[in-house]
Amino acid sequence: VGRVPTKNGGSLIFKDGNTFKQQQYAWGEQGPVFAVNAQDVTSQIEEIEEIADVDLNNDGFIGDSQH
Repeated sequence: VGRVPTKNGGSLIFKDGNTFKQQQYAWGEQGPVFAVNAQDVTSQIEEIEEIADVDLNNDGFIGDSQH
């Protein structure tokens, strides 16, 4: 669905059924090194949208769709 940059790499955000997951990575000597497990970030997706300034859940809003 998208990518969120961080200081040492970033996070890939992807959808698994109705769940949004985040797979973090850092840059190693030979390219990206991914975390072993993806985290469920469904409850945080609107906050992540605000940080990334992108509509990740495709609801037509960046961040909280209630405001």
